[in-house]
Amino acid sequence: ISFKTTITCDLSHTIYTLAVELEDARLARDDLASRHAETVEGLESMSDQLTAAHGELDRVRARCEVVMSENAELVERLAMEMEETGRLRAVVDAAREEWEERENEEEYPDMGELEKAVEAMTEGEEEGQASTLPTLLHTTKSISDQTVPLNIAPTTAPAAEPNTGSTHETTIPHAHIAALQEELAVAREQHDLRNDLTRFGVGTGKRVVVVVPEIVDPEWVREGDDEVGRVEG
Repeated sequence: ISFKTTITCDLSHTIYTLAVELEDARLARDDLASRHAETVEGLESMSDQLTAAHGELDRVRARCEVVMSENAELVERLAMEMEETGRLRAVVDAAREEWEERENEEEYPDMGELEKAVEAMTEGEEEGQASTLPTLLHTTKSISDQTVPLNIAPTTAPAAEPNTGSTHETTIPHAHIAALQEELAVAREQHDLRNDLTRFGVGTGKRVVVVVPEIVDPEWVREGDDEVGRVEG
């Protein structure tokens, strides 16, 4: 009986111990299951956050692409505007240079034009005399308006050789040639004097009297609304 009692006590103690250990194991399993559930919930929440972040990144990427395309168009338009500005600047510079050249040509006309006109008239080109000489005289007058006063005595025109067969039409061109030669000499002297005065620093705001010999016909000198006057004596 004592042996059976001892075995029964041992079995009871073993069963109790196993029951306690089993309960501890069940509690540990429940705690592990709850922790696993919390971990799964955390992962799901993190997955949702990652999905939202991915969507936000997609929207940011799309916005960046739109901005880049707009910037590319803006850069292209800016390049076109710069090119157009450069072209307009070149046109303005060319126009300014042309204007300065024309202004210089008007202020300092080429004396070679007068010489060519004299040669052409001497060779017998009488058809262009009525239109060439008034223009040259008017140009010479525009020079004289910008130079200092100068008293230049008119030179005596060379006497024309008598020609019994010449008519009134052929006599007038010879007189015009002589007058143009005198005007050319006066213009050369005024031009040289203007250069000398400019070199020595003398102002150029005064006017010069241009003496046109009496041999020039006033009606022939007139051109449109501009007229070169004739000084008597």
